[in-house]
Amino acid sequence: MLTAHAWLQKHATPTARGGEFHWHPANHALPALIERLHGASPPCVLWELAPGRAVWAQAFAAIAPGDGRRYTGLVVTIAASASAPPAALLAEMRVPRAAPWTAPATDDDDAAADGDARATLGDGVAIASALLGGGDAELPDPTHRGLPRAIAELEALMPADVRARTRLGTWRAAGNALRLPARDPAAELLAAAWRARSRGDAARPWRATCELAAAQHRDVREVAREIVDLRGASSALTADERAAIGEPLEWPRVVNAWGRGRLAAPDVTTRLADALAARVIGELARGGDARAAIAAVRWHALLPAARRDALFAAVSERAASLQEVIYA
Repeated sequence: MLTAHAWLQKHATPTARGGEFHWHPANHALPALIERLHGASPPCVLWELAPGRAVWAQAFAAIAPGDGRRYTGLVVTIAASASAPPAALLAEMRVPRAAPWTAPATDDDDAAADGDARATLGDGVAIASALLGGGDAELPDPTHRGLPRAIAELEALMPADVRARTRLGTWRAAGNALRLPARDPAAELLAAAWRARSRGDAARPWRATCELAAAQHRDVREVAREIVDLRGASSALTADERAAIGEPLEWPRVVNAWGRGRLAAPDVTTRLADALAARVIGELARGGDARAAIAAVRWHALLPAARRDALFAAVSERAASLQEVIYA
């Protein structure tokens, strides 16, 4: 991993001593950050995560010695490695203090001395939401020097398609009156997995949601919303299939119709497997008992054994983390 630091400031450095705004070192300048700095209120961090690259830009307020005016500067840390995911880059990142450059330039003492930053993440939901799609979130101390490593724990749980995107946002100080975002079920599942990461069963709903989203080639946030919405059995069927079965479209009745050959589309088994996986994930995420959803297929749908086994096998293939639950 290659790490570089850069300062944007009016204080004198070896690069410039005339009191003008400048980057130091000049070869590490990141002009794109200047536009994002407009409107930023220190303390805050402008962050960017991309494949092989993590940028952590701490904003600071200072008084320029040349003109005596207050200005907002940046302390930027850039970590890069072609083979490393963003979580690995954040985990190894050491950031200087949020202040103008003074010799020695790096101020590179171990951030662990500043204490545990995990507590500053709260329940993790707001941070997870920002990481999933990019955006802002409030933190009690956004310039805590252990924060990159704390956030790395959440980032490490991201699915591959999210890690492959470029995401950027701002960690702001609490009290900046951010507009509250809409509920983000994916962020809630991710944060729950992070809070209980020492217990594999607690992280299962998030892992299974990621697996299901990958199998469907869809965004995990969209899949998570559908799981939380508790859509009925009819959501797995086409309009013609719903008409063929008729009301009521209760889950055991739909599965029974499939098992008896009344639903013959080539992809109907996959659609029903995904619907069952969503029902199980939803129950697990709420802390409920998934046995009822499984029993509806195992017993109440009155399926032939071969059809029942085929449906469970399809669920295991689409969301491998549910295999232990299904066959318990």
